[in-house]
Amino acid sequence: MGVRTKVQRLGHNPIEISKTNSTTSPNNVRRSFDPMWKKRGWHRDGRTYLGYFRTRYGVYKGIILERFIGYTQFFIFNPPKCLKYHSHSICFFYKGDNKYEVHFTPKPKCADEGIMAIERVLTEAHILEIKKKKGQYFNETQ
Repeated sequence: MGVRTKVQRLGHNPIEISKTNSTTSPNNVRRSFDPMWKKRGWHRDGRTYLGYFRTRYGVYKGIILERFIGYTQFFIFNPPKCLKYHSHSICFFYKGDNKYEVHFTPKPKCADEGIMAIERVLTEAHILEIKKKKGQYFNETQ
């Protein structure tokens, strides 16, 4: 429950200030310190992350391997065919068994950066495919 006090300002009428307990205030927002990969449902076992790249258009299985500091490999299984419309399609290298390794320049600093970048490219590829089907396809550099 909040406490109300009156404060006298110079030359003004008193105003009421409500002091609330910060733990019970409905406006109190707590910052989450969990990494994005954990919030997005990825699981970590040592240096290996297992999860799914998620977009509004589909969900794609992925693996992230932290080989050593500064070198992390990102893999996606069965990426969408619409990826061929995106300028970054050349960054996806087929490794067999429907698995593609994703190369980055610059390299992501952490798993979160890589997940977000891949999900962004997948989303953009789907949007380009939709525009192409509607006859609105254009060069994405415009």
